[in-house]
Amino acid sequence: MNSESNYENQGHTSISRRQFLRRVTYASGGLVLMSGLRQASGTALAATPGKTGGTVTVAVMGDFASFDPFNMSWVNYPMTQVLYNQFMRYDHEMKLFPELAESWKTSQDGKTLTLKLKQGVKFHNGREMTSEDVLKNFDKARNKAEGIHMYPSTLTVESVKAVDKYTVDINFSKVTPEMLDVMEVMSTIAPESMASLKNRPVGTGAFKFVEWIPGDHATLERFPDYWDKPKPYVDKVVYKIFSDVDAMVAALQAGTVDVVISLPPKDYDRLKGSFNIVRGQTAANHYTLYLNPQKEPFVKKEVRQAIQWALDRQSVVDKILFGQSEPTVLLYPKFSLAYNPKFDGFYKFDLAKAKELLGKAGYGSGFKATIVAPTNYPELVDMSQLLQADLKKIGVELDVQPLDPAQWYPKLNGGDYQMTFSFAGNSHKYPTRMALGTAFRLANNPLWPAGPPKAYADAVNAANGTLDPAEQKKAFDRIQEVMLDEAWNLSVAWRYTLFASQKYVKGLDWSVDDQVALDSVWLDK
Repeated sequence: MNSESNYENQGHTSISRRQFLRRVTYASGGLVLMSGLRQASGTALAATPGKTGGTVTVAVMGDFASFDPFNMSWVNYPMTQVLYNQFMRYDHEMKLFPELAESWKTSQDGKTLTLKLKQGVKFHNGREMTSEDVLKNFDKARNKAEGIHMYPSTLTVESVKAVDKYTVDINFSKVTPEMLDVMEVMSTIAPESMASLKNRPVGTGAFKFVEWIPGDHATLERFPDYWDKPKPYVDKVVYKIFSDVDAMVAALQAGTVDVVISLPPKDYDRLKGSFNIVRGQTAANHYTLYLNPQKEPFVKKEVRQAIQWALDRQSVVDKILFGQSEPTVLLYPKFSLAYNPKFDGFYKFDLAKAKELLGKAGYGSGFKATIVAPTNYPELVDMSQLLQADLKKIGVELDVQPLDPAQWYPKLNGGDYQMTFSFAGNSHKYPTRMALGTAFRLANNPLWPAGPPKAYADAVNAANGTLDPAEQKKAFDRIQEVMLDEAWNLSVAWRYTLFASQKYVKGLDWSVDDQVALDSVWLDK
């Protein structure tokens, strides 16, 4: 089996996810194929500028946690595709294109991935990127203390070898069907800057770091030695940091910002005629309700299941997301390899059923609990209040505590809560990629310090360890069965990122994970 990328120096042809699965996920005479994805509403990746120069000001809700791209918290998303590059990237139809790797191939046994690096790529400090830099990035990713979200992604990486200055062999301990998904999210950091990623990052992206004034703004400037010439087209990027969503929207209306990431759904109808507003990637994220199984009363599974029945998902979509979503009990969309219609509607809104389960768990008279909600995502506060009202009808007294993002994120990442609404991603990629999410992880899971339920971990590992389509499907079903039964992460509705911009902003794009991309942006004014 030859799994070399179709991308060559002449006749550029991308390799699609369907092609990859045909080549890498082939076993026992069967193929595992991916259904087609709907094209997102973004602009083409190769926009032609009418003008160059100027500054684009991007409004973001909440400050950066750091400038470490291995920290894949949502607050860091706005900078990842701007400061850094990855080995390859998907377009909006999930076709795979080269980026820092100009080509790649897998071994016959599917356990070695060879990357041919693009030559002449420079870090922002002017030094050329080589295979030795890739090795040091994998060292960081595979270090439990430093790898953050990339650590669980690289658990099956056994060794990484520099074959020559521009060739890297990545050896896996077992078959890893999601290997290209890992490469697609792994940014390349200048190793000499790894100790200063809090406030002095060095990457290979279209823009380089200038300054960060916490709580106010971060400034990047055009990198003149960027490998993908003639990009970028603007001279400067300024991230304006907001803690109040209405103030952010007001800044867009006043013309003091050019782009808004995550426009609230409530403002869509009102503003769609005055600004460019587009949806991000289909199924890139979904809203979830996390219940902490380490804290009473959620130690009991029946209590967690009761909350599933008490979730009015359709009202969330209609009243809080203003129709800019669809309800879901599952974390996999219909085009996913893991989608199984038998799980649709597994839980419905049924307060009588919820109360019955509470009675079985010994909480027939209800209980008191606290749900924390970040103020930078007001829809999460609204969801909390909707749940509060419904739970009151069955005797549960829910205290809603809105928190500043600086207070909420440490609680989310540390598992320091009873309940919280949040959102998670990766449902649109290889189905086990969702196990990178904070509450879904097999390692460093804040809700399961000793590890998540064994049946769940076994199913994830089984899906990651076979190329047999029938065995994969069986494992995907088991993942969903366990999550629906254990009910610690409750899918609510799909989250569509709304990107809003002034009419003169052209070429705005985003990754398949809804990380904004600004290398093709130009200003028609």
